[in-house]
Amino acid sequence: MDKASAVHLCQADGSISCGACCGLYNVVDSSQKNLESLLLQRTLLFEQTPRTADHIDDFGRKIKSAMPRGRPYKEFHHCPFLGLVGENRQRVGCLLHPLSNGNENTDWRGLSWYGALACRTYFCPSHHKLANSYKLIVLAASDNWYLYGLVITETDFLECFFGQVEKLLGRELTQNDATLTKDGKKAVGDFLNLKLVWPFRRKNSPLAHYFFSDGLYAPLPAIYPGHKGPAPALDAIFRALHSEFKNRQEIKQATDIVEGMAGAFAKSLCR
Repeated sequence: MDKASAVHLCQADGSISCGACCGLYNVVDSSQKNLESLLLQRTLLFEQTPRTADHIDDFGRKIKSAMPRGRPYKEFHHCPFLGLVGENRQRVGCLLHPLSNGNENTDWRGLSWYGALACRTYFCPSHHKLANSYKLIVLAASDNWYLYGLVITETDFLECFFGQVEKLLGRELTQNDATLTKDGKKAVGDFLNLKLVWPFRRKNSPLAHYFFSDGLYAPLPAIYPGHKGPAPALDAIFRALHSEFKNRQEIKQATDIVEGMAGAFAKSLCR
């Protein structure tokens, strides 16, 4: 399997980007409506901010002081310089980046929490770990930055799903498989959307995903009452979705949902 990291995930195209490593979803209300409103307000305010270190620092302090307390992961920084970038402000990105509107190629990222070097050189585990074929399929199936950013760092979630598809096909997925048919895009899109609509999600569990390997926050196990023996084959997916099942019937229902989507995607590739 191709494990090269050539596919860029951070700013993929005009509408697809990810701010997860900057703590985008690590807020009290991580709904799309709230994040879009929050990021737009920041962006408009930053556009009126003079580009000096003092003014930018003051901007950051004001944004942080206005944020509600109670982030899901207290030790995971939420960057106040996340905003909407690009033409028509269509995607999430760094307001301090030299290419962001108004910065005139000046790199202000040294004023951020992690500093310019980290912002320039850090890549999430998905960048290094996910096969290029998987990355390209997710990109092809994604329509907006919000859901894309929620799922692209979920390496186990994605590898488990595409692994199931490969078992059905009897071969590994390739980059050519990222040319999705209408049915294929729907199947993958439906799977990714489980992150938002999963009926077996544990009550009050966060959408935010802590994907760093520093051991600060261990992933929550899925809860399988009445289940004996090894964990289900789709355990990686169920864990990523913070699942809590009431009985074996619900485990079967969940398995049928995911296997149905994997089967639909595999079928779309048999052409």
